[in-house]
Amino acid sequence: MLRHHIANLNQRVLQYQENDGVNVPNDGLNDGVKLLNKTLQRVYFEIVNKPEIRSVELMEILNISELTVTKATRELKKLGFIKRMGSDKTGKWQILK
Repeated sequence: MLRHHIANLNQRVLQYQENDGVNVPNDGLNDGVKLLNKTLQRVYFEIVNKPEIRSVELMEILNISELTVTKATRELKKLGFIKRMGSDKTGKWQILK
C-alpha cells in the first residue's frame, strides 16, 4: 500500500514537471533521460528507484498496459539505459546510464 502511495507521488511529481516546465536537477543521471519520451522516462525512473521491480508492478504503478511496459523496457535496453540480470521473476534491472 505504501509503495502504491509513493508511486502516485512520483507520478504527480512527473506530471507537475511536465506541465509546469520545471527542470529536473542535473545530477548526471538525467542527461540522456531528457531525450526519452514521457513513458520511457516514467518506466526508467521506476526501475532506477526499485531495480527489482517486475513488469506487473510497472503496469500497476504507472497504469499502463503489458505491451507498453514490454516496448518501453525493450527500447530502454536497446538505448543502453538498462540491462536485465537474472530471470524475469527473481532478477533485477541493472542501471547502465
